[in-house]
Amino acid sequence: MLLSALLGVVMQWPRPPVDPEFEPWLEPWPPYEPAGRPEEEAVRRGNRWATALPSFIVGLAAIAVGALATHGRGEIHVIFVGPIALGTMSMLLGVIQLRIFPSVIERRYLTIYREVVETLLLALLVFLAVQYSAQNFKVEGYSMLPSLENDQYIIVNKLAYAQFDLGIFDFVPFFDAGDDSTHHLFGSPERGDVVVFESPRSPDQDLIKRIIGVPGDKVEIHDGRVHINGEPLDEPYIDGQTRCSSGCSWVVSEGHYFVLGDNRNKSSDSRTIGQIPEKNIIGKAWFSYWPVSDIGPAPNHSVSFASEDRED
Repeated sequence: MLLSALLGVVMQWPRPPVDPEFEPWLEPWPPYEPAGRPEEEAVRRGNRWATALPSFIVGLAAIAVGALATHGRGEIHVIFVGPIALGTMSMLLGVIQLRIFPSVIERRYLTIYREVVETLLLALLVFLAVQYSAQNFKVEGYSMLPSLENDQYIIVNKLAYAQFDLGIFDFVPFFDAGDDSTHHLFGSPERGDVVVFESPRSPDQDLIKRIIGVPGDKVEIHDGRVHINGEPLDEPYIDGQTRCSSGCSWVVSEGHYFVLGDNRNKSSDSRTIGQIPEKNIIGKAWFSYWPVSDIGPAPNHSVSFASEDRED
């Protein structure tokens, strides 16, 4: 009798789903639900992505614009805060089109909330990535004419001179980072780069100038021209001649840079404010986006020597 009871329990134990097409003699339990064809599911998935992708693209672009516009030092462009909200809403719409609409009846509310939270987190990550990799900058004044105009907006690449300290791996056996363990990931500042930096005299003020001298260079100004290590520079991008009042010779210190404005007669630069520590450099000018007539790459020029031009 006990054996019969145990056998009855075993027979009632849930079994894997039964496909009646191949096992017609067995009763389906639990009820059999035929799986959709892979081809049909792929088509449905592709259609959902085709519908939702524009919303994601618009959302990411709007968040990027808003993040760039609200990161200016000392000022916040409130008019650009709207794109961040618009971008977030657009990405939410994309998730709804991609994940919620096709199966809203089958999903529980908790799953829907999870999708919304994931979208918000993705939008936050995009926002932070833009904040820490790029920054907008408004040119104020005429010190960079004719390369950059007053009230021109540019995007600054804050990762252009990013550094990495290999000293964090000193704990690894047989590894020695050396005395100079800090290295540039993408390259160090070079002559001709247009950079945005914190003024050594006013830390709350950002300036934009062109790098002329790098560490170790001897910079001299005479006869209306800049000389680097005794060689005159060829600078077709400047306005006016380069002059200084007194002490027109400098040796660029280690970890510092000598910068000048392109409008040499109307620029407050290293001739008056001194050399710029690398730690003060915010980033390299990358792209001009306003006004529309000036859209294009930033005016970074390789600095050449006059002797090289004569050889060419």
